[in-house]
This record gives sequence, structure tokens and C-alpha cells, in this order.
Amino acid sequence: MVAKAKLFGGMGKPCLVKTASFSTEPLKTCPWAGECKTYCYGCKGNFRKYWRSMLRVWQRNFEALLAGDFVERSVAELLARRSLKALRWNREGDTFNRAYRDKVIEVARRTPQVQHYLYTKSVKLWKSAGTLPTNLTVIYSLGGRQDGMIDLTRDRHARIFEDRRSAERHGYCICDTDETAWRTATNKIGLIAH
Repeated sequence: MVAKAKLFGGMGKPCLVKTASFSTEPLKTCPWAGECKTYCYGCKGNFRKYWRSMLRVWQRNFEALLAGDFVERSVAELLARRSLKALRWNREGDTFNRAYRDKVIEVARRTPQVQHYLYTKSVKLWKSAGTLPTNLTVIYSLGGRQDGMIDLTRDRHARIFEDRRSAERHGYCICDTDETAWRTATNKIGLIAH
């Protein structure tokens, strides 16, 4: 029997804490994408350079997500990686339906030692989820077709800025490292355009 591939990869950049990620194909799995389609980082830079190999990973992850054993596989892999502190869902792609959302929630519930977090434009889907585990942080990303549902004063959200000065002028905390978004006390996450 051939062993199944790992579900969770690295972040592709240095992180302050040991962080893994799970991704699906950008745009294809982003039902609520809006203006962000024009500047999606998952379609640029090294992602574009290594598109064929990335596409294989994204497709493999998508197929694993649809399989009946996804939650069990995820939990087993996370428990085996004892030094892992955080998991970013949707590094590329988005939560495209309720079944995916519910699997993320269940994996988070069953792995309380890992901080789970995600950026999403599927605002309505996540707002209808009810009470989330305390180790799961949802960050709504502006630039999608459900931006009007984001309460900019209460909801943790991310906005893309051209430069650091613009973000700070608008009162956003700059996230130099990805995991800062779930560790910071503010709800206003500023990201600098790639």
C-alpha cells in the first residue's frame, strides 16, 4: 500500500512559531472573490513560476478534502507533529462550502494544542458557523463580494495597502509575519501588497 501524502505543507517563508499550511487552487475555490482576483498573490511570483507543481499539490489537497477520512487524517498528522504550533488554512484558495468549513472547525476542536487561523472572503459562510473553538481565528479579507457583511469595528479583518505608511495612517496593525494576524490584539490587520 502506498502511503498518503502529507496534507499540511510549510509556509514558504520564515515564521516566528512553527506553522504549517493547507491550500487549494486559488480563484477556482474562491466563490466570493471580487477585486482580489486582480492581485491574488497565489497567482503571482513563485506560485506562477512553479504553477504545475503547485497545481498538483492543490488538486491533491482538494481531493483529500472531499474524502471521507479528511478530518481523521488531519488530526492524526497534526498530533504526530508535536512541535507544530499553528496551522493556516487557505494559504491559497478559500473556504468554498459548508462541508469544508465544518471540517476545519472539527479539526480545530480535536487539536486544541494547535492555533488554527484563516483569511477568508466567505463572510456569510463563517458568520453562520455559530460558536467557534477558541483555537480557531477567522480573519475576513476585504476585496471580495461580501465586504458589506464585515463589521469593520468588531470583526477581525485584513485590508491590503500599498505601503506601510498608508496602513498605519488608517489605524491598521502591520503583519510582518503571517502569524501576527492571530496573535495581535487588534481587529484591523494591515497587509502590504506583493
